[in-house]
Order: sequence, then structure tokens, then C-alpha cells
Amino acid sequence: MAEFHVSVRKVEAPDIPQVIDLMKNVYRELRGILKNEYLDAITAETTSPENLRGALEKADQIILAAESERIIDVISGRILPGGLAQIWWFGVQKDRRRKGVGSKLLEEFTSIAEKEGVHKIFLTTCPELEEAINLYRRFGFAEEGYLRDHQFHQDIKIYSRFLKI
Repeated sequence: MAEFHVSVRKVEAPDIPQVIDLMKNVYRELRGILKNEYLDAITAETTSPENLRGALEKADQIILAAESERIIDVISGRILPGGLAQIWWFGVQKDRRRKGVGSKLLEEFTSIAEKEGVHKIFLTTCPELEEAINLYRRFGFAEEGYLRDHQFHQDIKIYSRFLKI
């Protein structure tokens, strides 16, 4: 696997337009793979500038960007009470997959979660996203649940990883 040279940093308010463009690009790449109704709903929710701005203002949010001259990929999530962290959005554009970018983002997210005393990170994904699932498995995530015919009739898998704290 060729390493893609990037730095990882926290997203800031001026980054919001780039982050939204990135998210929309990733959602476009998923057309024909995931159900359109599901993609329409999550695109509208997650690409709202107001929602992103609000998330940046919350202390429990972790929103990181991989950057190589500009923001190229993003992972976002939050620290929850009781020692949990949730990854609620993780996108690596198709032309940058398998180049180490996703790994760097997951490593940094995990590092922050560990420093916050998190004992478990969880996320949801769609079973069709096999490349993403393989990445999660390489990072020690295991399937914990399967939600059949879930939101907008899209099947969802729940993955989690226990951290050593």
C-alpha cells in the first residue's frame, strides 16, 4: 500500500465549506451502492453548515481532517458519558482509499478517545461498504449488531472496539 503524505488536525469553522464539499463527494460516490432515500436523508442532515458549526462548538465533539494542501478526508464523532466514543461520520474519497489516510484518521481519533478515558468506540456502517468494514476490522473493531431493514430500509451494521485504558 502506497502511503499518502498527509497531516491530521482538528477541523475549525473556516474549514466547513471544504468539509461539506468532501462529504457531498463521498455521498455521490455511494450512489448505486446504498439506497438513495437513505443517502438523501443523511446528506441533508450531515452537510448542513448549521449542524457542522454547532458540532464544532460542542466540547464532546472530535472532528478531524486529513490534509494535504487542502482538506481531503474527515472523521467525526463524539465522546459520550460512561466511557464511550461514537464515530458518526467517516469518509475517505474513492481515489484516496488504500493509501493510509483512513488509518491515520482512525489512529488519531482512537488516541484522543484513549486520552479522554474511553473504553469503547462504536460506529454504524452499511454492509455494502466492504472496504470500510475491512479497515475497521484491521483496527480491532468487531461486529456487535445488525439492524435489518433499518432507516429508509437500509441495513446497518454496528461495530465496536474495546480500548485498553
